Amino acid sequence: TGAWKASTIRFLEEELAIVVLNNSGKFGTNYLARRIADVLLFEDALKKEYPLGPDVIGDRLPEADILGTYADNVDYYYHFVVREDTLFLERSNREPVALEWEAGNVYHEINDPAFKQVFTWNSSGQLEVTAYYPIHDPYTFTKTEANWAGYDFAGIAGTYYNDELDVTTEIKYKGGKEYTIKVNKEKEETEMILPGSLFFQGTPLQIKRTEDGAITGISYTDGRVENLLFARQ
Repeated sequence: TGAWKASTIRFLEEELAIVVLNNSGKFGTNYLARRIADVLLFEDALKKEYPLGPDVIGDRLPEADILGTYADNVDYYYHFVVREDTLFLERSNREPVALEWEAGNVYHEINDPAFKQVFTWNSSGQLEVTAYYPIHDPYTFTKTEANWAGYDFAGIAGTYYNDELDVTTEIKYKGGKEYTIKVNKEKEETEMILPGSLFFQGTPLQIKRTEDGAITGISYTDGRVENLLFARQ
């Protein structure tokens, strides 16, 4: 059967091919494939050590303050939300993961405590989250303050179709920022986290518009496809 996510990298001169399959959806395969290539092709790849957490643990922030969306651009972001009294992290191209408080301003994934999230205020007074993991450098996202004034949430509801794949996507508006998305027989409840951005199975869907604001379709991007367009019907 096919994997939940899969990546392939070929190095022709080295006569090397790397295939990574992931059936859990908990991690991206593209980064892991490149990391394996580093180990196999570069002698110093395993010698680098990465920070495992912050040098100083700060004060604990109220959970209500850290909820919301943090982004570096429109294509990749973190979204923190509480479901059934548990804090969850939603990420582009990943399955949601449950988090728990560790100490001060530090949280970690329940099933993988090495994956830490540290919340701090930057010099501009914006809340940031920095992610730590043993196999890569820390990276930081800034909390977004989206302007929802006058946004037509119900306007994106409808049917979208990709004729190349013969796949239909249906979006139904439930109220507030909440939607139901159905792709063929798969259905999921979701919410809009940034103006024009929805999650479906851990992958962002971007609403496409003309210059005058008319909706033309939605685009789907993950580790294997980029800007796969579904035209509005």
